[in-house]
Amino acid sequence: MNSKNSSKGSPKSPEDAQKPSPERVLVFGWFLGIFAIAYYRALGGIPQDMSAYFAAADVIEQGLSPYSEISKSPTYDGFPYVYFPGLHPLTEVIFGAPKQVLVGIDSVLRGGLAAFSIWAIAKKLKELPPWPLLVLGLAFFDPFITDFFVGNLSTYMFAIFAFVLWIGEQKGRFRNKIAGLIAGVVLGVLLMFKPFWGIATAWVAATSKRWELVSGLLIGALGTLACGWIFYASEIEPWRELVQSIRVYWTSFDLGTASPWLVLPGALAWGVGAWHVRKRPDAWVWASATLLFWPRLGFYSYLLVIPLLLWAIKTYGRKALLLALPFTVALTLPLHAYTVLKLAIFYGFCLLLSGLWLLRSPDVAPQQTLDTKS
Repeated sequence: MNSKNSSKGSPKSPEDAQKPSPERVLVFGWFLGIFAIAYYRALGGIPQDMSAYFAAADVIEQGLSPYSEISKSPTYDGFPYVYFPGLHPLTEVIFGAPKQVLVGIDSVLRGGLAAFSIWAIAKKLKELPPWPLLVLGLAFFDPFITDFFVGNLSTYMFAIFAFVLWIGEQKGRFRNKIAGLIAGVVLGVLLMFKPFWGIATAWVAATSKRWELVSGLLIGALGTLACGWIFYASEIEPWRELVQSIRVYWTSFDLGTASPWLVLPGALAWGVGAWHVRKRPDAWVWASATLLFWPRLGFYSYLLVIPLLLWAIKTYGRKALLLALPFTVALTLPLHAYTVLKLAIFYGFCLLLSGLWLLRSPDVAPQQTLDTKS
């Protein structure tokens, strides 16, 4: 008993006990900043990507096409709506709310969900700097900053990814199969806004052997596709043409930009890698490598590189912070006008991090793997 007490150190004095811990101060500072930005965003204009969502909700409510008639919305600000027709009902419900109120709520939600995502990943990886310090690092992380200010949906997708990762760690809780299946269906529908996040999330669920979640994610995705083809069949072709025109207009740096034919071998290579690492206790980190084969990624999509970056910091210590530098605003701001170069740097360092992870061979823990024989 005495040895246990002594290992914990001397008890805190009443004065020390009343002082807020550094972690609480960091979290308070984070949310203070988020609330300040939320106030600014709510008073200012609607972020560019969100303006497209609001405009799409307006025209969908009127029975018009968000692909060819979006300019008829007073909210339209020149930005296209490119999501699959099967998501029309969800878009109409979410973005039919009062605009300035939703913009303010969105800011606070992003801050909270980003903090949760970092916490969940840090909890999974262990032996990292305090998670509130890692959360503050997001203030310098270009993918998060870009997503925050343009109002894209990647932070929400990242939070779903982190939530499934966290659920997989709950050994004695949240094991109801029906509830897990229903949750998977809901999350599968939401992930159809950004399908490559669905692949990464399903992989994380599979590495935790949460097959009811995997099944639900698949049902949700297929249900969204069916909804589009059955109820919005006339919108499929306009949607496809719009997506194609944007791909021609917007140049990225990835396999799909080099040649659409490279996406398939890239996906097959990812699958071979998944089969190769499936028995590693940290096999879930391979989810980050989906960035290497998905076509036409934006800056905000590289939120998914965070697991690899935190793994590198855990594995190699402070010197691994150099691998995070290319993703920080300190480097990307001077390159603001050079979109392809920035994305080339992001892609190159994601490839480097994935290679480092693959080449390192941790001890295998069979009870934590996808080995179906266990």
